[in-house]
Amino acid sequence: MVRRFCFGMFLVFSLAVLCNSASAITDPNMITGIAKTNSVAEEDLLIHNGGLQVDAVSHVDRTFVITDTGALGGIDYVQTAVDDKTNASLQYDVTVDTAGKLLLLFDNRVNGDGSKDATTPPDLSGITEAAWVENDGFVQTAYQIVVNDVPMTAYVKDVTAGTYSTYSQGTSSSYVTYLIAAVPDGYNLPPVVAGVPENASIAPGETLDIDATATDLFGSNTNLTFSWVKTSGDAVTFSPNTGSEDVSVSFAAEGEYTLQLTVTDGNNTQVVKTIAVSVEIPKFELDIAQHIEVGNDNKMSSTSHNTSTPMNIRNYNGTDQWRHRVTYLKFDISSLKEEGKAFANTFINFYYRKGSSSASMYVYGLKEDLDDVDLSSGTWANMPGVQNSPVPDYTTPITIDSVDLADLSPVLLEVHGFQADETIDSYHKWCATDTAAGLDEFMNADSDGIVILMLVTFAESPDFEIWSETYLSGNIIEPDYATGPTPTINEEVGADLPQLSWNNPSGEGTITSDVYIAEGICEPNDVIGNGDGFESLVEDTTDTFVALEEGDIVGGTAYSWLVVSTDSATGTPVRGPVWTFSVVSDLAPEVNIVNDTEYIWYGNTDNAAYAEVTLVGEVSDDHDTVTPLWEDVSDNGGNVIPAGEENSSSITLQLADVGTYTIKLSATDNSEQTSYDSVTIVVAETACDAAKEVPGYEANPADLNNDCKVNFADFVKLAESWLDCNSLDCD
Repeated sequence: MVRRFCFGMFLVFSLAVLCNSASAITDPNMITGIAKTNSVAEEDLLIHNGGLQVDAVSHVDRTFVITDTGALGGIDYVQTAVDDKTNASLQYDVTVDTAGKLLLLFDNRVNGDGSKDATTPPDLSGITEAAWVENDGFVQTAYQIVVNDVPMTAYVKDVTAGTYSTYSQGTSSSYVTYLIAAVPDGYNLPPVVAGVPENASIAPGETLDIDATATDLFGSNTNLTFSWVKTSGDAVTFSPNTGSEDVSVSFAAEGEYTLQLTVTDGNNTQVVKTIAVSVEIPKFELDIAQHIEVGNDNKMSSTSHNTSTPMNIRNYNGTDQWRHRVTYLKFDISSLKEEGKAFANTFINFYYRKGSSSASMYVYGLKEDLDDVDLSSGTWANMPGVQNSPVPDYTTPITIDSVDLADLSPVLLEVHGFQADETIDSYHKWCATDTAAGLDEFMNADSDGIVILMLVTFAESPDFEIWSETYLSGNIIEPDYATGPTPTINEEVGADLPQLSWNNPSGEGTITSDVYIAEGICEPNDVIGNGDGFESLVEDTTDTFVALEEGDIVGGTAYSWLVVSTDSATGTPVRGPVWTFSVVSDLAPEVNIVNDTEYIWYGNTDNAAYAEVTLVGEVSDDHDTVTPLWEDVSDNGGNVIPAGEENSSSITLQLADVGTYTIKLSATDNSEQTSYDSVTIVVAETACDAAKEVPGYEANPADLNNDCKVNFADFVKLAESWLDCNSLDCD
């Protein structure tokens, strides 16, 4: 993989001039006169022969100073007036007494598109008042200086002795007026080099492409030579060679490197650029996409939740101070997933408000078929991962029986808040967990780009509070082992599972696989093929699946399996991670509400007295005939399910009260396994009010009365205020 770095010309400021030998002309002075016409500035313009230096004042009517001269140090310049920056009729007349180059130094923020971007050279093409610059023969160059940390780019044209007029640069006020400078023919200044970054970071095996651009406008001999060297780090290779302007650099190993480019002009003036390169496995940092805290105590009921921060993970069991809280964190990992790559060394950076040093916080993951839940409507009564049918008594502490292990992965992380000698109270602290192989595999097994972690503590009286700045971090690597198991990690399947499948690692040759399986939950270092550990299912297969025959797996048993991959180009077997799944004799029912979140309003059907919606449910089971059960689990404590329709496949609700409703559909099979789904219904008075409840709603800016329609009423509102003025100066 090649990663190309292309950087703007503004990087030339870091040039280091090592040697400026004598040239044919040693006197840089050539400006002898300056005059202004139609200037709005009271101050006279000032000539500074040889005065373009760091800390020199740039303009006559401001205290702005030159903070970097780039390659232009020591030449003549004229202090112009900032007050002329919007002067459309401006004219400056500059007189030079010898042939050379006349320079106009334009603020990088002068852009015809109004972007005011200081990091790229100015764009005068869209500015009518500045058309004279190109018409008079000035050409943009890579040469720049910096005034008060704002780059100014040089436009240059060849001149002979005489007087030259310059004019307006535009009408915007978000920049300063151009400066005027000059360099006589034969006076040597160093070249400039662009496209060479100060820092770069690449993955092992990648090539760093450097697209350097060297320019020398002012020397009497502009033949440039280039020399690349490595000054620190392991071995590197420059391609095509160390004397090229542009190079591709490959690195022998991970580590820190320093590269150096020396550019020398025909007068032996040298410029040196250095690059600090870090060769390391790419890291990612992923913010929370959605979060929720659910409770089951006398302060937060099992039908309410918290979506603000801090989020609590609590099991405080004091007298009349019950605090039983569990937090869910949703991460969208879809943008990080890459074909042929895997998550590795994953950990969590918690941003604590408070943390308990004496207790553990456990991190589980919701199973793949449950992570499409919308956390914004989650409560203890309806969220996967906690016991909610029935909800545990809120006067009892959280125990392992308070969570629903059937909905969860194995424990991915056990987190201690702080060391025993640390205390924290009402201030923020970052705390990174250890890397977790279980978390790696949980993310690698994901198939829909969404993972939800559940945070819970079982120790009584801890107090964890975290903020939404918490994020996932780790590496994305090109693994040399198998990934992406099906069944997914800890999935429950039936005994009729047809096959096991996986993704092969990439390789230079043919990948063959040996697949092993064992009953029970095995450790990663369990022995293969000795009768006490993993037994062979297939050897040397080039497929990415292995068919299961009758009797290979049986109900009521947990299994572990793994794949050993061999690349024919190396011949080295690489053992993959241990994956687990459970075979159940009777799978839990499948339950689905077809509707997504509904936004409805009074009169959305036939009757203005209520809002109406029909919910459609789907329930099925692998063995039994199951009956659906509709329940109203909303915070209001009422029941909107029509009498006698609790067990219907679909229900029609007529909702007379504005608010948010949560409706749950569940089914229980003969072995008392229960599954459920839920949907949120938002009821508003009007269709416009309902639209405003939809996430991401944006009002039309022309909808002045905010009624979701742009019509004559908005025009009347505009007309009523036409030409009104709220300014302090309305003349």
